[in-house]
Amino acid sequence: MTEIYWITRLGVLEKACEILATLSGFALIIAGVIVICADKEDDAEIWRPAVKAAKVSGIVFFITLIGAFFIPNKRDLMLIYGVGGMIDYVKQNPTAQRLPDKAIKALDAWLEEKQE
Repeated sequence: MTEIYWITRLGVLEKACEILATLSGFALIIAGVIVICADKEDDAEIWRPAVKAAKVSGIVFFITLIGAFFIPNKRDLMLIYGVGGMIDYVKQNPTAQRLPDKAIKALDAWLEEKQE
């Protein structure tokens, strides 16, 4: 049962990456506008922190964007876990291996209908 717990935690991590990527993207845009609009010599007290903020938010944005892209959401994780468990069960159970092909096709059609 610990697998299901970690699946739900990974789903939360994916959502957290999405939120953090969005926030750091906004911060990157705002810092970039300040860097572009501020004069380097006249507005040095604004320009230098804006450059640092743009660098940090850019790094955070790309790391969290990669995390949000590669970590599957909770629904996909449950599907991977369920289908993987079912395949292992069918490989080990001789009764399940003798199921008619039509029953498997009907089950597949029902699962596709439930996903939509």
